[in-house]
Amino acid sequence: MDDPRAATSHSTELGGSDDAGQGMLARALELARRSLLDSRSGDEGGTRDDASDALQECLDELAESADPYEAGSWQEAVRLCGAGGDDAARRLVGAGLLGRLAALEQDAGEEEDGEGDESRAAKDEREGLAPPTAPGELWNLLADNAPEVVAAALLALGEFDVDDDLSRLAPFAKDQRAAIRRALAKALAGSEDDLGIDLLIGLSEDTDAEVRDWATFGLGSLCERDDAALRAALRARLDDAEPSVRGEALLGLARRGDDVSEALELELRGDEVGALAVEAAEVLADPGLLPALRELEEWWDPADEVLARAIASCRAAARRGR
Repeated sequence: MDDPRAATSHSTELGGSDDAGQGMLARALELARRSLLDSRSGDEGGTRDDASDALQECLDELAESADPYEAGSWQEAVRLCGAGGDDAARRLVGAGLLGRLAALEQDAGEEEDGEGDESRAAKDEREGLAPPTAPGELWNLLADNAPEVVAAALLALGEFDVDDDLSRLAPFAKDQRAAIRRALAKALAGSEDDLGIDLLIGLSEDTDAEVRDWATFGLGSLCERDDAALRAALRARLDDAEPSVRGEALLGLARRGDDVSEALELELRGDEVGALAVEAAEVLADPGLLPALRELEEWWDPADEVLARAIASCRAAARRGR
């Protein structure tokens, strides 16, 4: 049996060295154990979702309380990833923390770049405070026996620059477990690499709606590429069974100047209209969509800013004589 006190048996930079920080790490490990137990017992929804959501919130707090520019924070997360045996909870927490630390470091670096001082990235490389690439312990988790750990590792790798190693992720696009494919779609979202785009195109055709949703979002809104294959993949999702997937496809095509007015009008006149379709109307700015948007005003929230912006955009285009 896992000893919950083991989490506090040594000093760590995560959450600080005080009792509160140690308690936060212990709570994360306990939530990870509960989440894994619920998953293995086949519990769907309810308790399983509660434990998983609570774990993610706890990991967010734990990472934000740490300093991504302190070597100890990274070392502790890597140490957790390397936990052996049946201690999947530690590996799950370690993977989640590594991804969050990488994201926090990147965000802080973007804020400081261009201010005239040495960039965070340059400082990291010079002082060796944080791994410049995904640590090997994180890659090793892709072979973990616990699918939850594999999914967490994929999500974490998405926060690092792994374009040169995408071939190591490619096999997971065909994994039989939808949760793994979902994690891969999220990790690849925003990739501009040829292989990354190809993988996302394949995932946009997945049997799982959430996988398709994330892949289509990644292709349409997070990727700046614009070519025939990518547009064809987005167009293939215009008749998707899920409104959110159709909305992502419409928005992605509108962002690329593709004439999707006919498909968009049909969507706006449907029984279930999502904000993404209305946002696509704003981007497309086609005066021909005004009648459908005005009809939407009758049953949508009249104070909805997305709808107001879409109508204003199409009206402005009409005044310009588009």
